[in-house]
Amino acid sequence: MNKMDSEKAPVVVIMVSLPAQGHLNQFSQLSHLISCYDIPVHYVGSAKHNRQVKLRDHGLNPMDNTKIHFHEFSNPPFLSPHPNPHATSMFPAHLHPSIEGSMHLHQPISKLLHAVSPAMLLQSQMLKPMCFQCISAFSVFTYLWEAFGKPFPLAAEIPKELPSMEGYFNLEIMNFSAHQYEFAKTAAGDLHNTCRLTEGTYLDLLANELMNGSKRQWTMYRHKNSNSPDRYLEWLDKQAPHSVVYISFGTSVSLSDKQIRELAIGLEQSAQKVYLGVEGC
Repeated sequence: MNKMDSEKAPVVVIMVSLPAQGHLNQFSQLSHLISCYDIPVHYVGSAKHNRQVKLRDHGLNPMDNTKIHFHEFSNPPFLSPHPNPHATSMFPAHLHPSIEGSMHLHQPISKLLHAVSPAMLLQSQMLKPMCFQCISAFSVFTYLWEAFGKPFPLAAEIPKELPSMEGYFNLEIMNFSAHQYEFAKTAAGDLHNTCRLTEGTYLDLLANELMNGSKRQWTMYRHKNSNSPDRYLEWLDKQAPHSVVYISFGTSVSLSDKQIRELAIGLEQSAQKVYLGVEGC
């Protein structure tokens, strides 16, 4: 794939992920899915994070990376502290310097836009920025609903005693999120890594004008490589209907080794069927 290919293509996709594994991996999965339709995909990141993406592409053919054009831009040096599982806030504050460092990608990304799609830049209406939501629609809604001051009452089927987000995020991340949200307002809509079957209620709530104005809400299904089935999907297929509860801590929680051991012991002693997956950052 080269500049000429992108200029001839009717659609060009540029992926810019937050530099955290839970985002990098899902953006990579989406990039592979889009590239299957012969749509040029440009994946933007630092050399370190692009290397992580390629090494951690579980269940994908490494040769598929050749379909994606990776752009490695340099960031100024930043601190890289170790995770602190004993911090008062469970948010991984050690990622904040890296996240702030990604702000320096603005200029090189602007140059990339001019390089891969000069014709589209002449007609701004053809540029369609979108926000890819890596967390569940439930999480997105509950966070925004509380942040906006609970602008409308919830229907009877929505849990009433949702835990407050107060104290979860540190001040630096809250300021970063507020700054980014101003840019998100210009997006054509949000693409959620979920399906309407499981989260239709919250997708409809997110489409409420009081939540997102006129922004549209889209969903997608996870792309599954039939040549290398995931073990957890095979395990799920063997369980009885409505017998499985899915719990994910995501990449926004740092757990100590002691906490992980206690969690595993508690699950084991529950005498229930458990599939526990742990991956380091």
